[in-house]
Amino acid sequence: MYRVSKQVVNWKQRTKVLWAMLGLILFGTALRWGNLGAQPLWFDELYTLRLATNRGGIGTIWANAAQDLHPPLYTLLQRGVLTFLPATEFTVRWLSAVAGVFALAVLARYLLDIAGPGPAHVGTLLLAVSPFHLYYSQEARSYAFSVALLLLAALVFRRAVATRRPRLWLAHGLCLTILAYTHYFNLFIIGAEFVYLV
Repeated sequence: MYRVSKQVVNWKQRTKVLWAMLGLILFGTALRWGNLGAQPLWFDELYTLRLATNRGGIGTIWANAAQDLHPPLYTLLQRGVLTFLPATEFTVRWLSAVAGVFALAVLARYLLDIAGPGPAHVGTLLLAVSPFHLYYSQEARSYAFSVALLLLAALVFRRAVATRRPRLWLAHGLCLTILAYTHYFNLFIIGAEFVYLV
């Protein structure tokens, strides 16, 4: 009898935590999507758009990546999005907004794992209202995408270290590879993780 009631209490607590977290993520989503297409595209966004929609195809994007400050993955994903959607301020920034919302969800999961519900709610709320994260979640550049992938890599790394499961290490390797093709500064996470493991 005691075990059953304890399970019911745990289930109710988990449900409350999940509903609160979902509310925070939806709040962050509304902030990121509310005026996504309100501002005109600025120079860097226009550069991304020009690369993503060039007539030379994917080969041209790879060739331009050698001269650009950023690896080609984000531009390739933009090309995929703009293959199906017309190029407007909203659709060009769509990928970054999705990445911003994904970052909120991954951060919530990560903080629940390492710190519990209270810190997870506070951390998710802080990221949801962060002016920097809001700005980059509404810009057609790779920064919000990088933040989301960094958080995902951190979550997978933590679980791989804790469980030592080979498939988690493979997933973490995939995260690092994607990060390397998103922004060169992401390579620093490999060094930081190596120092942690040592």
